[in-house]
Amino acid sequence: GSYGCQAMVTAPVTVSNAPSGSLLPSTGSMTLCHGLPVTMSVTATGATSYQWYTGTTAIAGATDTAYTADTAGIYSVELTSGSCTITVSSMTVLPRPNPTVTLGTGNVLFTGTYATYQWLRNGTIISGATNSAYDATLPGHYEVVVTDINGCSDTSAYYPLAVAQAQTAVGEISIYPNPVKSELTIEAPVAVNVNIITADGKLILNVENAKSIDLSNLANGMYMVLIFDKDNQLLKTDKLVKQD
Repeated sequence: GSYGCQAMVTAPVTVSNAPSGSLLPSTGSMTLCHGLPVTMSVTATGATSYQWYTGTTAIAGATDTAYTADTAGIYSVELTSGSCTITVSSMTVLPRPNPTVTLGTGNVLFTGTYATYQWLRNGTIISGATNSAYDATLPGHYEVVVTDINGCSDTSAYYPLAVAQAQTAVGEISIYPNPVKSELTIEAPVAVNVNIITADGKLILNVENAKSIDLSNLANGMYMVLIFDKDNQLLKTDKLVKQD
């Protein structure tokens, strides 16, 4: 026969006089895509009150059939009818995809674990480059577009890569002195453009057809030097110390 609901149980169950419900979306997970909040809801039968939880903590004021979350975590809703209380199966809210590109052995670039991947070089899609790792054979700025299990896409920051084979093709490129006090000399067998970038990624100098650069007004500290050919292909990167 039937029996009353005396304790908390987890849906789906069949208990006489017990409320029932299910969380939407039915996929069981959502993503804070581009940092935007997500709204989940419960379809319930026989419930007289609702209480949303994040983990095991009741969320103050979250007592409606829907709840909007702006923080990643595991959410659930408790349904009550009289003395009977059940907890509807949980919803996982994922943080936005935030891929980063890392250089591994040789010229292999890789990123984290996602549902899909697409690598680009200098803003152009690389055909067939749809795995979590990519073995780069050309210098350039690389990025990866990833999609998570909920279809939310995000793009990594550019990763400037100077491939060893390309450097060999144009011969040896040298910059000196390092540390530099005032005049930086660039020796290269081809015409090159030079970018000077601060440690936090800000471009402060862009010199075309560079052979020497006056850095006497530059503040002391660590900088990155990026050397490109006339087709804007990255040939070399190096750290530079400015020191009076």
